[in-house]
Amino acid sequence: MQRPLRLVFLCALAALTSPAVIAPPLAHAQDRAPSRSLAVLRSDVEAAARAYDQDRLAALREELRKQDTGGAELELTRLHLRATFYEANILRYRRQLQEHPSASEFQDRQVTIAEVAEGRAQELVDRHPEDVGLRVLLGEFIALQITGPNGALIGPRAGNEVDRAIELAPDDPDAHLAAGRRYMYTPGAFGGSDAKGLEHLLLAEKTLNARERAQLLARRTELYARVSDAAARKAELRKIVTATRTEVWRLHEEVLIQLSVVYRRLGRDRRAKVALKRALAANPDSEAATLLLARLEDASDQ
Repeated sequence: MQRPLRLVFLCALAALTSPAVIAPPLAHAQDRAPSRSLAVLRSDVEAAARAYDQDRLAALREELRKQDTGGAELELTRLHLRATFYEANILRYRRQLQEHPSASEFQDRQVTIAEVAEGRAQELVDRHPEDVGLRVLLGEFIALQITGPNGALIGPRAGNEVDRAIELAPDDPDAHLAAGRRYMYTPGAFGGSDAKGLEHLLLAEKTLNARERAQLLARRTELYARVSDAAARKAELRKIVTATRTEVWRLHEEVLIQLSVVYRRLGRDRRAKVALKRALAANPDSEAATLLLARLEDASDQ
């Protein structure tokens, strides 16, 4: 498989990253590192996933393990699980798409990570059954254990967790993204459907657009109440727009890229191009969107 194709397919499926079994979220007092804010940790985890930086993700996972969590234990554990999800998922894509000589080793590590993570996620879901984010992660870890024919048994379990998450929060974009991927990449004989995948992805996009507009409006209102100078307002507003888009970048870009994939499958190339151009407007450095758009335009020229 040629490198551009591998990278396109890798990026098109999700923003994720590599090995290591989950460490417990808490550590002995002497191992604890100085705490950083949850916002900074969350940003770093997302940035590492965006860059496919497996070394950085491993370091972040270790930092999360050593944190003195206090009252923030659940949130830090959630971040720890998310970092682990990125690591396990990148193993799957590198194994499948890069034809790595250690493919079977990658698969074994991927499944081991996912099995351990599923156990931890299940413990948390049992304690916090209404937590939508945890249910989505639980479903994703179960899905990461699918390696072929076992999908007929494991797939429905993963789907049940995502469906329950949508029942709890019908507008949750993470849940709809997970559901969209499930329908897109499940064989039709087992319930897969591009049309249903599209439906869930559109719901995720709608929610993310509304979230971005609401955040921008609230921050602009606060800015205008605080700053009277027009030039200063304009300069700070640019920063606010950039910061707001960065906060929703990972999920929004991934939804748009997945939309382009499903539109292409459905023969709606024009809409696929629109989705990719919107992804590039939000993140001009997106390799996935750039490569997918180039391939789509090349196909149109032939």
